[in-house]
Amino acid sequence: TMEYFTDNNLFFPELKEIDVSFSGVLQPQRPEIITFAAFVASKLKLKTKFDLRRGGTNWAVTSRKIMDDKTYIDILKKSKTVINISQKGTKEKGKPIHIITGRVVEAIACGAALIQYKPKDDTTLTLDDYYTPWKEYLPFSNRKELKEIIYLLKYEPDTISEIGHSGRQRYLECYNSVKSWERMLRISGDNIRN
Repeated sequence: TMEYFTDNNLFFPELKEIDVSFSGVLQPQRPEIITFAAFVASKLKLKTKFDLRRGGTNWAVTSRKIMDDKTYIDILKKSKTVINISQKGTKEKGKPIHIITGRVVEAIACGAALIQYKPKDDTTLTLDDYYTPWKEYLPFSNRKELKEIIYLLKYEPDTISEIGHSGRQRYLECYNSVKSWERMLRISGDNIRN
């Protein structure tokens, strides 16, 4: 579900001074994708921030220090875009499925345009059930598409800003903490009555 129970003010957007960021643990596919994103962004002279969120081993483009929650939130609030690479972390009907992580909601709540890795042959990532691709977030499935998105960031920043704003508006209208608590309490009340 997209239920989110954190104080909305914690993720209120700030001045966007980081072009593209990623904060996460080291997992398969991530080092290759983040290293490529860092390479393209450096060629375009974009400001990046790629770090480990917790545990694991660093790769070449990251800092050597694992960040704390405050630093993580500050980076999200200042990012124009945030890359997310979901992992298949659970099963549904015996089949591995991608998890919609907290980073998805946190980045969107901060007004960053989410850049979501979404393999073309994988139908398990259900983010489209909540947000509209290319209107409220940016999907990519390969290097070429990721490069095109990073180029958009450099040459069409208003488009990126509009996607970040549209995603945040959807979050505020449908998935913020107040709405989530209202749904949870309504579902709990319905279950108690039944």
